Amino acid sequence: MVSKTETPDKIMDLGVQEGLTRALYAAVNGVYRMSADIPDLVETSNNVARVIVKEGDIKIGCLTRSSVDSSKMDLANTLRATFELTGCEVEFSGDYPGWTPNMDASILKVLSSLYEKINGEPAHVAACHAGLGMWHFRK
Repeated sequence: MVSKTETPDKIMDLGVQEGLTRALYAAVNGVYRMSADIPDLVETSNNVARVIVKEGDIKIGCLTRSSVDSSKMDLANTLRATFELTGCEVEFSGDYPGWTPNMDASILKVLSSLYEKINGEPAHVAACHAGLGMWHFRK
């Protein structure tokens, strides 16, 4: 059903709408880099987690994560540049260090051996790409 509605008192300027749309299209959303050391393991990624347009403000929250700090900051700075080009102010928050899996760690060898001894089969050891962190972009 279609019904008539009133034009809101506040509407987003067309130039801001276009800039926001372009920035969201340009922002990396998904895998940015795969691990060079572990097959099929995502090293660095971003998730454009939320976009809030409210009371004249635009807030874009991104979850950027990596097992390699320098790769995470490379992606974060790519996102910063993308949003700053549209006039956004960028704030990084919620940072935590990357953790590169060490498949040759002594403790991993001990635990894998113990698992096999107890269960009669080799342990399935895998690394996963996970974590939380959020960058905020404001217009």
